[in-house]
Amino acid sequence: MTTAQPSSFSPRDPETFFDAQERNRRATWRMSALCVVAALVMGLPLTLVLTPLLYAATLILADVVERVVPLPPAFWQAMHDLASLFARLADDLANQRGALAPQTVALGLVLTLLPGMLLALLLWAGIRLIFRRGGVGGTLASLGARDPDPADLEELQLTNVVQEMAIAAGLPAPKVVLIDSPGANAAVIGTSPQDARIAISRRVLDDLDREQLQGVLAAQMASIGNGDLGIAFTVTSVFETCGLIVALINSPFGSESRGTLWRLLRYALGKDGGEERSIEAAQLAGSLSDMLDPDSTDIERFFNDRDAGLLRRLLRPLFFPIQFTNIAVEFTLWLFLNLLLGPCMALLWRTRRYLADAGAVELCRNPDALSRALARLAEDDNRIAGG
Repeated sequence: MTTAQPSSFSPRDPETFFDAQERNRRATWRMSALCVVAALVMGLPLTLVLTPLLYAATLILADVVERVVPLPPAFWQAMHDLASLFARLADDLANQRGALAPQTVALGLVLTLLPGMLLALLLWAGIRLIFRRGGVGGTLASLGARDPDPADLEELQLTNVVQEMAIAAGLPAPKVVLIDSPGANAAVIGTSPQDARIAISRRVLDDLDREQLQGVLAAQMASIGNGDLGIAFTVTSVFETCGLIVALINSPFGSESRGTLWRLLRYALGKDGGEERSIEAAQLAGSLSDMLDPDSTDIERFFNDRDAGLLRRLLRPLFFPIQFTNIAVEFTLWLFLNLLLGPCMALLWRTRRYLADAGAVELCRNPDALSRALARLAEDDNRIAGG
């Protein structure tokens, strides 16, 4: 007969896990609303830059098509009326010629903001659709994940505990994979409970006893049940969409952006399935995220390369107007992602982790085991290579 260990954790204001869940759900709604506001604030200056680019691209494309197939006169008349409207609005605002009619102001705002907003939303929806098809195989391959060994008692116990927590949560048991890494960490990967995978490093099995392991896995199952996979997928798709916008505006200036766009198009038109497709999806997601690095972009290399050839040097003055537009887009994304939207999303995710911890206590009914597990893991190196 074993004696229960006395709890070494005594919270100042103890509460039930039901109260903790309700408190963190309310906090999640507040953080979600804050993230939406931050996205809208970021989107306004971004659309002000994207809309002129969209109009310019439309006119260039129309001019090219006109040389092959004549466009209807109504199209060019509409473009002329639109340009006249923008010119009149700009002149009235610059010279402060009395109050503008509300209908005129509303129409001007719609024509200025709506095209850029629709473009950003379409790109975001496309990114979500494309990468949802990719699955999690690429991520697991990059981590070097493997299946548990049935001959290893600790790894067999891991599978059993996951099934226990899945039954307690009323969810399908996710597949478990192990990572042979000196770092001690665990995470759930996927886009929905149906394709969820729990990835856990082998070091965790060595450091934790069964009760502690149960607490850690219960937190992962609670995270799945709370819908964190969908939230994480939405968060990453926002950053990948921003990277896609940077790749689009940088594509005239370098091969890296054009190569990323070509790979994305080829992947979108390809067939689903296969581990190679999953790996390609993970690599593409990484490439789009890397596009947000302001110190490593095609436009920066185009204008600052000291070994550029004569043709590129001659073209640089012609591209200065486009350079200013690109810099405005990149600066807007960098500023709002790092100072506004990024911190808001980090606060949202931290709140979701607290909610998952409260859910873990509901599943395993052992808060001390979870506390001891988190304290023990905090003593270890948590970094996972490629994670």
